[in-house]
Amino acid sequence: MNNSLCIDRRAIVPIVIHMLDGIFYMQALRQIENESLFRLEMNEDDIILYSIDDDYPVWVLE
Repeated sequence: MNNSLCIDRRAIVPIVIHMLDGIFYMQALRQIENESLFRLEMNEDDIILYSIDDDYPVWVLE
């Protein structure tokens, strides 16, 4: 079973979204802020991208 989604659509930085054990991860095909893998957390208002290495929020998308 394929549990990833590749989003390109002529994006500046193409990404792949994976789900592993119920947790979503976003992998950029180029480094962003010196990282390329982020954990995604979603609530009613925001999508938060966390650093995998340090587990701190890198971005909040509103």
